[in-house]
Parts: sequence; structure tokens; C-alpha cells
Amino acid sequence: MTKKSAKAPAVKAPAAKPVTDDEKKAVVTDGQGSTGKSDTTTASENSDVTGNTNGLEVTSKQDGFRRAGLIWSREATRILLADLTDEQYVALLTEPMLNLKPVII
Repeated sequence: MTKKSAKAPAVKAPAAKPVTDDEKKAVVTDGQGSTGKSDTTTASENSDVTGNTNGLEVTSKQDGFRRAGLIWSREATRILLADLTDEQYVALLTEPMLNLKPVII
């Protein structure tokens, strides 16, 4: 005799507010927050003369750290902003284990 398993009801996560391109270019921090020294880097400090950046250079404080569906290491990894969803971008920005730097790729 085969038992039918009860199916758990689907839980829908609330929709995240879309991140605008201007917000993606605005400010990237090193993840230190208020507990460390301020190493906030604005996009204009690491961009071309028009103020455009199209990528992030990401380093992790721990090899093999996973966030936003990706694996990060202590070595710098460059990723195009266009390759990230809004949710991935927010996850990277708010993760204290990652250091982010806006770059042109």
C-alpha cells in the first residue's frame, strides 16, 4: 500500500523592490558597517570620466563563502552588474562577509 504524502502549502516570499541602475552605481561598502572604520567607496572614485561602472570586484573574508547563488574567495572576482538580478545585487551589498568595489569591466 502506498501512502500519499501531504504537500506543504507554497509560501510566496514578498516581492523585493527593484534596484535602479542609479542605486547600483551609488555606494558600495566594504561590509564593515558601523563596527569598523569607514571604507565606503563611491562609484565615482572607481569609474570612468562619465561616472559609469558596469561591474563589481568582490572579495570574501573566507574562501568558499556562498552568497547570491555564487561562491566567493579571498581572491578578487569581477562580475558584471548586468549578470546580477536585483535580489543578488542586494544580497551582495548587504553581506558583511564580502568586500565590494565598483569597477569597469
